[in-house]
Amino acid sequence: MSDDSKKETKEITELESLEQKIKELETQVQENMDGWQRARADYANLQKQHASQMENLKTYIVSGFVEDLLPVLDSFSMAMANTEVWEKVDQNWRMGIEYILKQFNDTLDRYEVREIECGTGDSFDPELHQAMDKIETDDQNQDGTIESVMQKGYKVKDTVIRPVKVKTFEYIKK
Repeated sequence: MSDDSKKETKEITELESLEQKIKELETQVQENMDGWQRARADYANLQKQHASQMENLKTYIVSGFVEDLLPVLDSFSMAMANTEVWEKVDQNWRMGIEYILKQFNDTLDRYEVREIECGTGDSFDPELHQAMDKIETDDQNQDGTIESVMQKGYKVKDTVIRPVKVKTFEYIKK
């Protein structure tokens, strides 16, 4: 074999070796890229999960605190519901109490505390209502509906912190 031929064979071998090395490096680069993209997606998912957990924790903390405050709100409502006595209270004092109640409600509103809407004739929903008593009725259309609200219920966002306490109708066939 001539020197040129040997040189050419050696160059071909080196070229093949370099091409093989390039393929290996391209494979490694692709594996690194795939790993980096997976890590980036995992990190994005972790951030979303963390944000969700923080939101759930906030709702849990607010719910517990508001649950402790609801008796105060109930007391305000009961005091103001007795209109005969409430009207006899000095007007300036009454306006002050009403302003305090407004501040209280505005604060609850900022924390997304909402009263659960409920009224007579609404369908009973065990996720929102707590049946305290059943009233017998011979009207089948009233079966499973609310006869009256005994105590207001509240929720924070979609989490019920206190169900509405109600009396419900129960159909009794006669």
